[in-house]
Amino acid sequence: MPDHVFIDSNVIANWILILERLKLKKEGEEDKKLLKEFHKKIQNSYSLLEKIKENQCGTCQFFTSQFALCEVYNVIGMEYKSRKLSKKRVPFRYWIRMMRDIKLKDEQFPEINRSLIEFVNTFLNPNDLKMNRAERYNQDNVGRLLWIYNCNTHDGVLIAQALYGNCNYFITEDNNLVKNMKNNKLGIKVCHCETFLGRFHKYKLIIE
Repeated sequence: MPDHVFIDSNVIANWILILERLKLKKEGEEDKKLLKEFHKKIQNSYSLLEKIKENQCGTCQFFTSQFALCEVYNVIGMEYKSRKLSKKRVPFRYWIRMMRDIKLKDEQFPEINRSLIEFVNTFLNPNDLKMNRAERYNQDNVGRLLWIYNCNTHDGVLIAQALYGNCNYFITEDNNLVKNMKNNKLGIKVCHCETFLGRFHKYKLIIE
């Protein structure tokens, strides 16, 4: 029986962040050099989704949800805000408080929206489906995830959607989520992209 694998919103957001950077490359710039600008976790997200796009993940079946796609806006927004604070050399201990005061520019939204539409057209196209949708969830599972496994609400809903869709893997780049869900008794393995990619013949990152 093939593995059913749910893709978290932060993995999708990482793919979009790299996609946007590649679109802005100057003449003569190489993709591999540009990708090295990004943290390894973002590279792993990109590598995984590119493998899914090229049907290089064996018999695995992949899932995401509309709620995950909505959460992508928040993930990318937080990334943009973090970059602003980093450029201003603001000490990390002030970031959480200052994040609320940063307003993103209106002109940035259409760019991100176009990239999200590109993701949908690439991976959720009914004529060439790379991912399925898992939209329903059991409310009891959401409560259990929040209460026992210390998930926040949106992570609880996403994992509950994965469980309802009979997924046995949930792929994320959220360290706390991986830690909290370690050895869970719900029948789903929550792990990083790198861990999941390691199943495929000692995969090589695209940026090498």
